[in-house]
Amino acid sequence: SSSITSATVRAAAYAAFDRIGTAQLLSRAGIALDGGTDALLGPAKSQWMENPDLQPLRKYTELLLVEQDWAIAHLGLDLADQLLYGLLYSHLDEAALMGGAGAYSLMAQHLSGWFTDHRRWVDALNKAWLNDAEHGEANRAAMAEAAARLLPAATEAALGVARIADSHLSCGAVDYVTARAAELADTFAVKES
Repeated sequence: SSSITSATVRAAAYAAFDRIGTAQLLSRAGIALDGGTDALLGPAKSQWMENPDLQPLRKYTELLLVEQDWAIAHLGLDLADQLLYGLLYSHLDEAALMGGAGAYSLMAQHLSGWFTDHRRWVDALNKAWLNDAEHGEANRAAMAEAAARLLPAATEAALGVARIADSHLSCGAVDYVTARAAELADTFAVKES
């Protein structure tokens, strides 16, 4: 495992603040949808706590919160991000536009843009880990092992969200997540030289 640099800590901290801002943005959107009251937030919390399709995502979130190795937790979050951001803010954005839900598309564009910017430092960090002269091969093996262990749970978490989307829109969300998970498995697999 690579040591933590101050640049990595700063990037992770900024990303965490961005995630807090996103949570606030989504809460404000829920408030706006009900004319300025918080009446929709209670049922939304109940869905988060009780909907069977969301329980894999809750479980995965809790798994990452107690992960002792920060680099593995970071990789696990990135796996879920790559599945969920693509699903929610690219794949479903297309369905929203075709279905006349332009307001969703505006929010999706903002969050998709954030994710594109976020990928810059995440991809640079992964590249640095993999290309480290002293630890690159060990880092590659550790990342492959962690991805192989975490990707099934991240995929199941995203599939729960996809099942909800498909139950409302029949937009191929489950197929999207399944295909994207296969791409991620290939990306992190150790390739024979």
